[in-house]
Amino acid sequence: MTIQETASQEAPFAIHPAGARSNPCLDYVQKWTDYADMLDRLTIVPERLRDGMLQSDATANFATEEQARLVQVVLSAIYYSTLERNPADFAFQNLLLAASNVLADTEDAHGRRIPTLPVSVPNAGARGFFVSIPAEMGQHTLVRAIEDIVGKGVAAFQVTTPSGMPIRVNRLKSLTVPFPSNASPKRFVNTLLHELDDAIGTGYANDATGPFHRNSSDCAIALSAMGIQQNLGLLIVPFITAGAMAQSASGVLLGELSQFATLTGIPVLCLGSPGAAAALHEHGSSAAALYSMGGTSIPAFRVDEPQWRLWAEYLWDTYFEPVFTHGIPDWFTENLWSHTLGHTDAATKLSRYVFSLRTTIPAGPLSQELLSELAEKALVLLRAPLNALRLTRQTSRASRAGVRRFADWLPLDVSILAIPSVTESYGDTLSLPLVGEAT
Repeated sequence: MTIQETASQEAPFAIHPAGARSNPCLDYVQKWTDYADMLDRLTIVPERLRDGMLQSDATANFATEEQARLVQVVLSAIYYSTLERNPADFAFQNLLLAASNVLADTEDAHGRRIPTLPVSVPNAGARGFFVSIPAEMGQHTLVRAIEDIVGKGVAAFQVTTPSGMPIRVNRLKSLTVPFPSNASPKRFVNTLLHELDDAIGTGYANDATGPFHRNSSDCAIALSAMGIQQNLGLLIVPFITAGAMAQSASGVLLGELSQFATLTGIPVLCLGSPGAAAALHEHGSSAAALYSMGGTSIPAFRVDEPQWRLWAEYLWDTYFEPVFTHGIPDWFTENLWSHTLGHTDAATKLSRYVFSLRTTIPAGPLSQELLSELAEKALVLLRAPLNALRLTRQTSRASRAGVRRFADWLPLDVSILAIPSVTESYGDTLSLPLVGEAT
């Protein structure tokens, strides 16, 4: 039985005494064990159903050391953030009350808005993480794996107040809110409120007034109050693209998220493309809190990486072997990479397409020519970005406009290099790096 399962069973019946040394929220914080255990927990292998297809979205995740290190620092941040917010402490209960008042505030008795006063956790500091991960590299599955480790949903328990009467307190383990494609703060907040309502049974998404629907400053304060009131463990903001970062509204939304991180100390884990990571500098200090704890880069696999061979063998066993009924060819690992350039979701799309033809494909062994024909059909929508990636490996020159066009796919080294220096412009060409992720 896991830590989260044990805590969730005991929570509705437990009354935690007051005192700074007894923080009931710590019962719901997943503890770091070691790399081997975390690699196992990050690994996701979908099971085959009776009809021959795979469960869920059929996208696996074979954990890497980069993923394990990311989880380690995120779990540490959750732990120290939780230490700063003890609902059993009488002083922090006053902050919980102030946060609840912010969220309940709509208008005064005469129909005028009441000024929204900020609430913040004393001595808290921003804990922002930014993960750069290119398109078609399993971001959906990685988010799911992190959610499974950190925990989802809400745990409820009671704490004693100065009056001696217990009150119910929630611990929302994590909340995942995708970054809108148009960077709209309103759309982000609406999604967050719906996710919050689903998790804890509230009706915030039905309200048409209140601080969530005022100006950017009030909205940021309301977001912070929500995180404090619900004792949020981790906010995950995935799917940040270069296109979204280029929208005029992105600065407003990033500013609200940064203010949330600064006021609450709650860890914020952002996952964006290399182009989105490179664009952070354009927002200056307004986005700095979102990578205050540093950045992590999870690049596409190289053809010579043992991890890529593991992926190729898994895809062969799962999708190709049931169709061609022979062992994996010696050329398959390298050939599969040549069609997908180490992007695991692209490789999975190709493999899934082959499996879908299992009743119609001609009998006989798989050849390199047949795999090329299948890849041409399965990856037709990815042809342009994959060709752009190939060009970065074949030439030492590119236009900055071209790099920005395919910024979600290109290696982080290339995306960062595309940022003009003080003597350059976006219209200039650039020399591509010959080392790092772009090799």
